[in-house]
Amino acid sequence: MELNHQPQLEEFAVFPKHIGVWQGDWIRLDRNAQEIMRFTGLLTQQIVNNQWIQTNHHEFPGGKKVTQNFVGRVIGEGRITIESSDPPFFNYLMTAQEMGQLLVFDIRDKVTGNLIATETINLVQPNQRIRTTQSFSINGEFQGVMLIVEHRVE
Repeated sequence: MELNHQPQLEEFAVFPKHIGVWQGDWIRLDRNAQEIMRFTGLLTQQIVNNQWIQTNHHEFPGGKKVTQNFVGRVIGEGRITIESSDPPFFNYLMTAQEMGQLLVFDIRDKVTGNLIATETINLVQPNQRIRTTQSFSINGEFQGVMLIVEHRVE
């Protein structure tokens, strides 16, 4: 066995269960749990060369479309760091780790290190998952939550 063996993402317990194309509704609520936005998302998630490759395609009411790209690199057993060149994500330090059957994301501002968001993803059935995100301002003030209900389409 190699002394510097790099953990292989495809051998992780939870991340590989999320490979595929996911479609769902994204619902943003403000700090008072009032709905402020709703849109749809189509996410492609795959493992390529021991990296987590993710592309988000969002479509908003009125027809606006946004694409976001992410690359995750293994930093330890059950842990990855995620980068994006797309705004606003290029300003964030993002990590994700497996905790039991959950994926838990920690998103922080690169300059201050302050928490911007915490997200959990729960695969409740092989082809359905529930995601919740708590969002905070750069000063740590609670901004609201997002609920995402997705199903695997491929």
